[in-house]
Amino acid sequence: MRMTIDYGIDLGTTNSCICIMNDMSCEIIKNLADQTDTTPSAVFIDKKGHLHVGQKARERLEHDPNNAFSEFKLQMGHKDQNYIFERSGQTMTPPELSAEILKRLKSNVVQSKGETIQAAVITVPAAFELPHCEATKFAAQMAGIEHCLLLQEPVAASLAYSLKNHEENSYWMVYDFGGGTFDAAVMQLKDGEIQVVSHAGDNHLGGKLIDWVIVEQLLIPEVRKQHKLDDFERGNQKWKVAIAKLKIAAENAKISVSYELEVDIEIDNLCQNNSGEVIDFEYTLKKEDVEKLADPLIQRSINICKKALKNKNLQTKDIDKLILVGGPSLMPYLRGRLSEQESGLGIPLDFSIDPMTVVANGAAIFARSKKMPTVLQPEVQKGQYQIDLEYEPVSIDLDPPVGGKVLADGNTDWTGFTIEFINEKAQPPWRSGKIKLSAQGIFYTNLFAEENKVHQYQIELFDAAGNCCETVPDSLPFTNGVGSKSLPLIHSVGIALADNSFLPFIVKGTPLPAKQRQFLKTIQDVKRGDSEGLIRIPVLEGDIPRADRNSKIGDLDILATNIKRDVPAGSEVELFIEIDESRLLKTSAYIPLLDEEFPVVFNMEKISIDPEELKKILDQEMQRHEKYKNSDDTEVQNILRQVENENMLDEVKSACQAAHIDPDANDKAEKRLRDLQATLDLAEQVAELPILQKELQDSLQNAKDIVDKWGEDTDRKALDKLEIEIKQALNSRDTELLQRFIDQVSSLRQQVLLEQPGYWVVLLEDLEEDRSIFPDLSEAESLFQQGHRAIDNDDVPELQTVVRQLIRLIPDDEVSKTGLGSTVIL
Repeated sequence: MRMTIDYGIDLGTTNSCICIMNDMSCEIIKNLADQTDTTPSAVFIDKKGHLHVGQKARERLEHDPNNAFSEFKLQMGHKDQNYIFERSGQTMTPPELSAEILKRLKSNVVQSKGETIQAAVITVPAAFELPHCEATKFAAQMAGIEHCLLLQEPVAASLAYSLKNHEENSYWMVYDFGGGTFDAAVMQLKDGEIQVVSHAGDNHLGGKLIDWVIVEQLLIPEVRKQHKLDDFERGNQKWKVAIAKLKIAAENAKISVSYELEVDIEIDNLCQNNSGEVIDFEYTLKKEDVEKLADPLIQRSINICKKALKNKNLQTKDIDKLILVGGPSLMPYLRGRLSEQESGLGIPLDFSIDPMTVVANGAAIFARSKKMPTVLQPEVQKGQYQIDLEYEPVSIDLDPPVGGKVLADGNTDWTGFTIEFINEKAQPPWRSGKIKLSAQGIFYTNLFAEENKVHQYQIELFDAAGNCCETVPDSLPFTNGVGSKSLPLIHSVGIALADNSFLPFIVKGTPLPAKQRQFLKTIQDVKRGDSEGLIRIPVLEGDIPRADRNSKIGDLDILATNIKRDVPAGSEVELFIEIDESRLLKTSAYIPLLDEEFPVVFNMEKISIDPEELKKILDQEMQRHEKYKNSDDTEVQNILRQVENENMLDEVKSACQAAHIDPDANDKAEKRLRDLQATLDLAEQVAELPILQKELQDSLQNAKDIVDKWGEDTDRKALDKLEIEIKQALNSRDTELLQRFIDQVSSLRQQVLLEQPGYWVVLLEDLEEDRSIFPDLSEAESLFQQGHRAIDNDDVPELQTVVRQLIRLIPDDEVSKTGLGSTVIL
C-alpha cells in the first residue's frame, strides 16, 4: 500500500511522460509500444473506429489530418472547442483527448508494474491560466485518476536537479522552451527548500512556432512559386491537408538541420493543383535560414527571462545556472544565443538531465512528498487500528519529527499502549524505542534519517498487555532531500471595477493555498424580480491595471430574480475568493442588507474572440502603432523596439489569417494582440505623459471641489494624504503611478458622489455629452428631458430610474467599450 502518491506525469503539448520515484532515483516508465521514454501527445481514429494514441497517431497527422490530432493541450479550458474526427463523426474536447493520453500512460504502468494508478502529480506550464488548470484536472478525472495535484513545470524541473544538490542560498533559472509554451522561473534554494521567487511566461511560445514560421515564410511561398497557386495559404480550408504535410515536414527537418548544414524536404503527392494534377514538392532547408527565422522567438524568450529577473531586482550574475528544459532547448543555435553575454543571458547552462524527461522526474519527486489521500487508502478492517500520521514525507532533517493519533471506534482509553518505529535497513538497524500513547491515543517522536536516502519505517503498535496490534498504515516512508515550498500564484486574481480598473484580490507571488475578502459597493439599484437587473462582478486573472487587458475567468452575477428585496445603489457586497494549491478557484458574495450568501461555481472556460473581430482589433492597434512609431520621445522608441524585435505585428497578422480554421492560431492571435495592446498602452502613456499629468491635476481639483462641498472629515483627510503623494508623483515619469493616482482620486470622488443626488446628475450629463451612442436618439432625448424635470423637482428616485433606463438603451458593444460590465466599485 502506498503512503505517498509517487507517480509524476508530464502532460506535454507534443510528448508526454510518466515517472515513479524509487529510492533516491527516478524511473521513467517506458512507452511499451516502441520502448521510448516519451509518448507523442496525439490521437487517431482509424477506419474501423478504433482509437490509437502515441506514435501511430502522430504518423497519421501528415496524411490524415482530419482524423488525427495533436497539440490540443493549448486548447484546454476553451469553451465550445471540439475536435471532429471526419471519418467516424466522433467529437472530442481537448480534456477528452488529453484523458486518452493519460490512459495510455496509466496502461504502460499497469503492464510494467502491475499497478493501477489512482493518484498522480500532473505538471502544467506555470503560465497556464485558471481555466487551463481546471480542464487538466477534469482530464485526469476522466482518465480514472481520482486524486490529481497540479505542479508547475519549472518547479518540477528544479526539483529534479535538486535531488542530490543541497546548495544553500543559491539561485537557479529554469528555461523551459516546450512544444507550445515557454516558462522562465527564478528558483531559490534555501533552508532545504526550493521555491519560485519570480516567473514570467508565454502560453504561445514554443517549438511549434518555429515549425509554423518555416511553413509560412519558406515552404508556402515556394509552393506558390513552383506551382502558381495564388490562394495556397494556411488560412484556406481548401489546402488544409497539404499544409498539415508541410507542418510535419518542417518539424522533422528543423530537428535534422540542427546538426546538419542543410536538409532536403521531399513530399510526394502534396496535393492537387487547380487542374486536378498531382503536385510533388521538393525544398532544401538550410540551417542558416532556420536560425534566422527562429531568432525573434528566441529573443522573445530571452526578454521574458530578463523580465522575470527584473521583477525581483536580480541580474544574470546572481544566477548560478540556467536549467534547460524541453525539446527545442537541444538546438545548438539556441544554446549559443543564451550563452551570449550581451544579447543573450550569459548564465552557465545545465542540461545534465535529459530536457525531454526532466519535468516528469521532478513531478515524481514532488509526488513522493505528498501523502496519499485517506479516501484512496484501504479500508480499516475489523481488528485493525488506523493511525493518522502528521509529518513531512520529504525534508533535509536528519531527525524528522513525526506525530499522530491512533483511532478506533468508540471512546477507547489508550493508556498503556505504545508505538515504535523501526528501520531494519539502516546501518546499524534503528529503533525508536517504545513511545507511550496518551489516553487520547496521541504520540510524538523524532526519527533517525541518513542524508540523501529514502527510508521505510515499520510501525508496531502494542496494547497494554504487550500484544502487537495490526495497523493501517503499517509503515511510514521518509526521504531526506530538498522539498518544495508552497507554490506561488503566477498571475494576480481579482475583479474589474465599474471604471475598468483592475482590483487584485490575491496578488501574484502569494503562496498557495490563499484566500481573501474585500468589501465593495454597488453603483446601481437592483429591483427585486427585475428580469434585466443584476449585480455583476467580473473575475479576472492578470497583472495589468486596465481591467480589459487581463484574462476574464467569468462573471459573478447576482440576478434580481434571486434576491428577496431591492438592493439600492451604494449597498455593500462582501466578495470572497479562494484558490487552492492546484490553482482551482472558489468564490462567493455576501450581501449584508439581505443577510444572504451567493456561492458561485465558475464553469471556467475561455471564450474565444471571433476571428473577424480579431482582425478589427488588429487594424485599430496597427493604427496606434503607426501613430507612435515616428515619435521623437526616446522612451517611446525603446518601448516600440520590443514590437519590432519580436516580430509582433507579422506574427499577429499571420495568426489572424489562420484563425478561422485553426483554433490554436485564434488563441495565439488573441494572446499576442493583448501583448501588443499592453505594449502600445505603455507607449501611449509615455507619449501622452503631459496630458496625463494635467488630467491628474484637474482630477485632483475636481475631487477637492466635490469633497469640500459634500465630503465628510474622513474624506477630507484621505484626500489631503493623496494630495501630498500626488505632488511627488507629478515630478516622475512613471505613467502607471500617475494613472493609479487618477484612479484613486476618481474612486474617492465617486464614493462621495454616490451618497449624493448630484452623482446621478453627473451621470445624466455624461450620457448627454455622448448621446451618439444611442441607436434610438428620440427615445433618449425624451428620457433626457424626463431626467431634467426630475432634477428640477428634486426627485432623486425618478432621476435614478431615468439614468438606468438610458444605460439599458446603450447597445452591448458600446457598453463593452467602457469596460467589462462591472457594477461595483471599491
